[in-house]
This record gives sequence, structure tokens and C-alpha cells, in this order.
Amino acid sequence: MRYLITFLLLISPTLAQDNDVRGLCKNPPAHTQTITSKISIPAPYKTSGSVTNWVQSSTILLTETTTATYRVLSLKSKSEDRWITNVASNLTNYINTNNRSCVGEAKPPQLIENPRFLTLLHGDTSSSSSLVTGLIALSNEHPGFLKGGEPEVVGGMETVTWISCIDGINETSVAVEVRFTGEKTVHPARKSFDNPMFVSVRLTEYKSFNGTEDAVSQISVELDRYDLPEGGEDFVDHGIVCLPRNTTALPMKAFDEFTGVLSYGDGQGNREVFEILYSTSKKVLIISGDGSNKKISFINATGLPTGINYLIHDFAHGYEFLLSENTCVKISPLLNTTTDVVVNNGTVTMKQFARIIADNNLEFAPYPTDSSADKGTKIYRALNDIDKTVIEAELDGEFNLVAMRTYKQGSSDLVSTLKIAESHSSSLTRRFDHIVDCFQPDSITLNKTWTMDVKDKTMKDVYGVGLDTMTAAISSSLNTVGVINSNRISAFWTESSKEGVTLLLRVNEKSEIPPAAVGFDYEKELETKDFFDKLNATIASNQWKIKIPKAGEKIEEWTVDASSVSSFPQKQQSTFVGYTGGSMFVLGIFTLILGVCIGAGGVFFVVKKQRISTLAYQMAQRAVTSAKERALRIVEEASRLRLQDVRDNVGARTSGRQVRKANNQAGHTQGALERAAKPPLGWIWGDFFRPWQRMFPGERSFNADINIRREYIPLSLIELARLIDLGWISKKRPIDISALCATQKFSVNPRIRQYGFDLTAEGADDFPYAVDIEVQYASQSAIAAVERAGGRVRTAYYDTLALEAAVDPRSWFQKGLPVPVRRAPPPSLLPYYSDPSNRGYLCNVEDLEAARKKLADLRGYLFTETSVPQEEKEVNQVFYGIPAGAVVSLADKKVFAATNSHHSAYYNSQRLSDKSFT
Repeated sequence: MRYLITFLLLISPTLAQDNDVRGLCKNPPAHTQTITSKISIPAPYKTSGSVTNWVQSSTILLTETTTATYRVLSLKSKSEDRWITNVASNLTNYINTNNRSCVGEAKPPQLIENPRFLTLLHGDTSSSSSLVTGLIALSNEHPGFLKGGEPEVVGGMETVTWISCIDGINETSVAVEVRFTGEKTVHPARKSFDNPMFVSVRLTEYKSFNGTEDAVSQISVELDRYDLPEGGEDFVDHGIVCLPRNTTALPMKAFDEFTGVLSYGDGQGNREVFEILYSTSKKVLIISGDGSNKKISFINATGLPTGINYLIHDFAHGYEFLLSENTCVKISPLLNTTTDVVVNNGTVTMKQFARIIADNNLEFAPYPTDSSADKGTKIYRALNDIDKTVIEAELDGEFNLVAMRTYKQGSSDLVSTLKIAESHSSSLTRRFDHIVDCFQPDSITLNKTWTMDVKDKTMKDVYGVGLDTMTAAISSSLNTVGVINSNRISAFWTESSKEGVTLLLRVNEKSEIPPAAVGFDYEKELETKDFFDKLNATIASNQWKIKIPKAGEKIEEWTVDASSVSSFPQKQQSTFVGYTGGSMFVLGIFTLILGVCIGAGGVFFVVKKQRISTLAYQMAQRAVTSAKERALRIVEEASRLRLQDVRDNVGARTSGRQVRKANNQAGHTQGALERAAKPPLGWIWGDFFRPWQRMFPGERSFNADINIRREYIPLSLIELARLIDLGWISKKRPIDISALCATQKFSVNPRIRQYGFDLTAEGADDFPYAVDIEVQYASQSAIAAVERAGGRVRTAYYDTLALEAAVDPRSWFQKGLPVPVRRAPPPSLLPYYSDPSNRGYLCNVEDLEAARKKLADLRGYLFTETSVPQEEKEVNQVFYGIPAGAVVSLADKKVFAATNSHHSAYYNSQRLSDKSFT
């Protein structure tokens, strides 16, 4: 819950008040004093209030946020104007919300623009803190006095009024009224602020204190709220760039190798998803899609044929390949129509991946990030003067590009978006296997496959090197024989007949389409026949080796057996000239023996068939006779057909549940019994006052404590994430039992022994939010999931009285009851809430860090510091920021804390154990 120091200022400078101050300045007291310097506002802070010009009858709402790095001042009347100042560089950007424009290096604003007042305040009223600093300096130069009488109560806080009367000799006279809280009033809930605190200032300019004319000018500044910054207040809305501004090239990390997924959207709901492989070492760019798009917006490729799944740009040989899922569709030279191709003096080169995404001509400048952005995220924006759009680049902590968005200038309307998700592996490298089909002619007249054995090598050696490495080594070695496009080469390995390894080498035909000028000598590229002739001659002279790269820049040479080189498949010659005489004699003897065997088998089968048929007939006759006799015997002994003979057999039907009258406690009907209140598990039905553990004392361990057992409402992590996604719970604020019950999605009833929430691990694998949550019980898996995301878990005990106040604070406050003391847990629960591994609220703070590191090691995730702002709740506190014994008035919006020492001692001493259920 969020607790703010809210002062409902009832400052209404009426004519009577004006005359009262004027009368005091006519005869000021002789004793003077200055304002205490304690009213200065320490950073960081977030204030809101108003600036009122009483003469002109105008009011401007004021909101200011100041941290160690930035200061944001917002003034709102009919429109809202914002000034964002960088504390380090002292540069201010002015944002006009009417036309959504931004002026860089603007002049800081002034809360008070009256020249007479500015002079007295040393010329700086650009913020609340500078205004208070000017008032302190004014009091040193023009001491004043404290207004007598009873202290004024503003928003439940006692305030002190300090007045300074500045009687100008040649200038107008000025009365300065400063209100600040007294040091003995109620202390603010936020520990960052303390009394006395600045509340308001009113400056009134008169021609003379002794005159009766109306005030020449009267301006007041009132602050009605103090809070801490949430972060992200200095964020500049999308589509806005501040000019002029120091710009530079996008400091994006350069990629030599990139594999990942690009998601491109056009702002109209249309989306293109591509898998990409970019490699400067291989000089290749591969993009895959689903085949339905005729364009690839990432590189501005248009007019693609339908059914294209892969686009490959080979910058090593100067070709563009269009592939379907299994075949080559088109091969063409690289053209400069896409953004990845650079043409310089007629030579085609590969553009850097960073420059494909971000235009070289754009100049970027850093901008603050939104509060919802991940830690370490950096935002850079550039203005494209050609199409009047704003390009916004999102980089992570290592300057890797995460997303690129384009907005209309001065608008938050999204024109396009490009999201990048890097991966460490890709299946696109297998697309090179299909490129070879682009070099296959329509008619095949030449054998392009040859086989050759490798000396002293086996398939184990091939797999030890790796198939991809072997293919690259073969392509590199073949280029020493003659100029050849490596995409034409296919290499396969198999075991040879000599328990060695055989290489099947296939080289497709040279393309008839000349490539782009990339440095590859197309004119000297060999045809397939010429290449194999030259290769055979090189192998025969024992001058060709397969050079395999090894670790440490070593090269291993594999030698091919020149005698094993042959085309595949080999040409077979027919050598059949007929059968010999010996073969014919053996065949005749075999045929004679086979005829004799067949004849003997036939005679045996006929004889056995007759004997088997006779035996089977006799057995069948006996079976039929016995069945007939048995049936006739049953009919003869059976009685005549009667009603009792057609009833169901025993067990054919089962009757419903028989309810005896003695057991029917809810009525005389079955329905009333089904809808009746059932006793707890373990009670004997019909005897509610004698549980079975009393009837059978040997089983006391089962449900013996069912009437005093505590119940915890299960809260899964996936349900918690859903509540945060839907906005029921804010991840930026502490989450406790009051915040969970305020969603009205849960019901906790202390009267039936429900003692809070149990955080379960359902959804722990992908819980994304860093939250600060307090529950009554949590599993180790749930604790690990929250801490892995950068959050914090705390388990705390609530007694029945504190729980009744926490689950329904509104009802409790409306009764006028004081906030109760949260009592200590009973002895049976003290070990749980004192254990740092359970994140108990009674454990030593020093042991928590070691427990968090131990759990991270056990669960296998990287230990990180908690990234959520931690608000501590005392062990006897029920609500954040409200001490025990305080009374809350919802009508007055006030918190009345105890000031009497006896009252405070009474509530601070009630730390006895809750022994109602032990």
C-alpha cells in the first residue's frame, strides 16, 4: 500500500487575513528571528501543490520530482508544460504538451515571476528546494517574527507561521508569510522526511504598509504532498525529440556473427517474423520466412515470388539465391536494391549488421528510459527529416540492439517496430545444402560424382573433425586445384571395403549467370569436366592434400589414395558366356531328387487324410449326441413358465444408497440429505459429537487437531503474475495481506481459522516480476522464483485481531478502533518465522544474505541483489507507515498517532505470544 504525507491545505487568503498581516507589519514586534534551515527539502523528493496569483485570480497546479540525476517540473493549467533538467550537465529541456514539441537547452522556469519577489529570493525559484533555499536566505537578510496565538492546523498538522515585513525605501513594501510544520507535531510516515517541513509561502506587495490601497501583487506557493520518486518521471513521450541537442552515431555493439529472430511490424497490426543468420567470416546473409510474404522489410527486399522461404546473399561469390523449403527457385547476381548491399566503385560489399538496422545518416541522442524498462536499458532517438519520423533505438546493458521503433514526429502513433532476439545456434546453416541445386542444369549428361579413399583414416576421424569443418576444408583444398564456386561442391563420407573411409565428391556445373563484382574471378572458374580432369592429374601426381585446421593454428593433411579414384557409379561390363557341363549335371541330379520327394509326400498326405477324416467324424457325432441329450434333460426337468422365472438374477441390479431413518439427520428425502451440511473429515456419520479418534484412541495422530488447525489460502505465482498484468496489484509497491485482500479476489476469514496466504510454486518457471511480497507461508520453489526475478519474499505471522484489521482496513477504521499490535507467533511457529531459509520476519538480517545465496546455489540460478525498493514493517506493525495504537479517520483523511508516553508504552509492550491456537 502507498502511504503519502497528504496536507489538505485550507489556505484561503481572505481580505481579513490580508489586513491582519498588514496590521502586524505596521507595528512589528521588537524581537526578530530567522527561519530554521531544517525546513530545506532533501533530495530525492516528489512534491505536488499549486501556485496562485491572487490579484490575477489564476491557479497553476505544480508537480515536481527531484533526484540525484534529474529534476522534473510540471505546471498544469489549461495545458501541461514540463521542464526536465539534467542535474549533472544543468541542461533543461522544455516540452509543450499542446503540440508535443521539445526545446533543448531551454531556460529553466520560475515558480514566481514577479521581479520584486525574485530579487528578494536571490533570483532562483525554479524548484521547490531552490524556493525554500531562497526563503532561508531572505530570513537571514530580513529577520521576522513568529505569529502568535494558537497554532494553525492544516491537514491534521500543526503549522507555525513566520512573517517578515520588508519596508522598501524607494521600492514597494513586501510581506512574506511562511508556514511550516512544528517540530512537536505528528511525525511523517516517510523516514526520508522529518519536521519541520515547508508547507506554504505567500508574498504580498504593497505600495506602503501604512496605506489602505489594495495589494499590488500577491503570489502564494502551497505544497500539499510529499513523496519519494518512483523512477521514470524524466521520461520523454514517444515520438518527441528535443532540438537542439548533442547527437552522435548510435553506440550499438557491432556484430561479426549474429543469429536470431527479427519481428517487424508496420503499426497496423501486420507482422513479419524472420530468422536471420549474418556472418562476416562466411560473407553470407540468410533470412527465412514462412513463404507467404512477397517482401522482407528488414532489408527492403520487395517483389519476391510466392512460396519463397529463404533468401541468401552470398557476398563471397556475388549471388542472390531464392529457395523454397526443398528446392532452388532462382539464382541472380547481387543488386544494390536491398539495404545490406553496398556498391563502392563498382565493387559489391557487405554492410555491417548495425548499419543495416540503423541508417548511417541518422544522428542519435540519449534519452531517459521509462519506469517499466529493464535495468540497464538505454534509449536513443533520432529525427529523420526526410519522412518526418522519430526513430527510437532500445539497447541493453551491453549495447546490444533489442528493438527499433519508428513514430510519427510529435505523435505516439507507431509506424513500424523491429524487435531482435539473439540466439546462439541456428538451423539456417543447413540451407547451404540446397544452394547446390541452383547450379544443376536441366539436362544431366555428365557424371559429376567421383569416389576416392583417404589413407589411414576412418569414420571416427571424420566425426572427430566435424562434417561442417570437413566440408569447408575440402572446399578450401579444391580451390588450390582451380577456381571454383564452393557452393557447387557436395561432399559425403562412407565406410570403404577396406575398413577405411571413402569420400564421395560431387561438383555441379558452373552457372551461366555472371555474379556481381565481389572479387570472385568468374572468368577463370572451371567447368565440371575440366575441374575433375585437373583434379585427377593432381591426385595422380600426389600433390593434392585435404588440409584440416586444428587447434593452435596447426594444419593436418589427409592424403587421397590415387589408385582408388573412380567415377560413381562405376560402369559395369557384362561377362556372362553360358553354363558349363558340370553345372548342368548337378542341376539334373537336384531336379530328380526333388521329384521323388514331392511324389512321396503326396502319397503320405492322401493316406493320413483318410484316417484323420474318419476320426474327426466319430468325435463330431459324439459331441452332437451329448449336446442334444443335455438340452432335452434340462427341458424335461424345468417347470412351466411362470412370472418368477423371468425376474432378474441375483446381482443383476443394484439398489441405490439405503438411508436409514436414524442416519438421515437432514430430513426424510435423499435430496435433503445430499445438500445437508457434512461434518469434518474424521467424524462418524450420524454422530456429530463423537469423532472417531475418540472412539478409537489408538489413532489420535489422524485429524486429532482438525478443530484447531490453521488454514492458509493458496496463492500461486501464476495467479500473482496475472493480477499484476491486469493492474489489480502494483509491482512497484509492497504486497502484503491487505493489498491482496483489496483486490477482492480472495477472502480470508480469521473466525474460521484462516491465517493468511500460502505462496505456491505454480508458474515458478516463468515468473517475471521483481516484487516485494509478504505472505504467511511460502515454499522454497516459490521463494527461489521471486528472488531469481530480483524480488523479495518475507513470511510473517498475524494473530486473529491483527488479521481482522488487515483483511478489511476500511471496516476497521470506520469503527474508530485503534490499529492493533501484531503479536508474536505461538511457540509452535517460532522456529519457522525465525528461520532465514523460510525468510521469516523474526530472523537475523545478517543471515538472510547467506540464505539467499545458498538457495541460489541449490536452485542453479545467478544470485543478484534485490532490485525492488524495500519498505520495512516493524514486527508489531499491521500496516505500512501506521504505528500501532494510531487512529485513522477516513472522513478527515488523517492519521492520529499516539503522543502520550503512557499510550505509546501500552502498545509497545503488547508483544506477548498469540496463544489462542498453539
